Amino acid sequence: MGDEKETSKEEKTEIFATFLALCLKDWDYFGKAVLMFFILLIGLVGAIYFSVEILDISGLKITSDGAELTIRSKNNEQKFETILVHPRGWVDTGIYLRTGDKVVISAYGTVNISFGEMVTSSLAEDSVRIRTENKIEEYTQSDIDAITYKYPWVSPDGLNKKIGTPSVRIHPESNLGQLLAVICPDGSCGSMHNPSKPSQEAQIEPYSKGSNGFEFDVKNDGNLRFIVNDVTNNDESRNLLGWQDNIGFYSVSIRVISTK
Repeated sequence: MGDEKETSKEEKTEIFATFLALCLKDWDYFGKAVLMFFILLIGLVGAIYFSVEILDISGLKITSDGAELTIRSKNNEQKFETILVHPRGWVDTGIYLRTGDKVVISAYGTVNISFGEMVTSSLAEDSVRIRTENKIEEYTQSDIDAITYKYPWVSPDGLNKKIGTPSVRIHPESNLGQLLAVICPDGSCGSMHNPSKPSQEAQIEPYSKGSNGFEFDVKNDGNLRFIVNDVTNNDESRNLLGWQDNIGFYSVSIRVISTK
């Protein structure tokens, strides 16, 4: 029986040596495939461990308004949400932020904050086309000025040129049409139905597209709202008159990282 065990060991050693030699000899055809198999196996085991032992997917909701996902790990909790932001006043995300949270935002889409002016310019263009028989080379500079949109369609970065009176905007330091993320402590942003200026207690973060997205740290607890920067009016009964001709949408993806 002892000789049979020794023989078995030797056979196993020889088989392994032969296998290793084949791997080295035919590396391009065989060894790489074996290596990739082990890498994939290790990756699969790691992914299973990561998802089961480290992560807890505690919430997933997909609706016509967007998607929500909450993932908890040993180090933090991350919430993901997508929403559509219209340019006609406040948009409440339903997300309550805590001091120290990190928020990462990406946004795309276009809005126009003066549809009435677009209509006026379009009517002027029709008149010029008829008069010149649609010969663009006959347009005068006055024609061009009359038909050019003063407030063109803009991205979430807004209209990057000096126009209007900045002091009457929701956020004077930001561009017209720029997407604003606003953290509103209780009562600091006023009515959801009136786009008046938030109080000094609110944290306003103008959207700026960066290489890694737009991110900021939360300074005080509060609800996260969005608004497109536009003019406001001290007379609240007339305030919506400046917002009702805004059109378009921004699609906004929100990621909240909390370590508490």
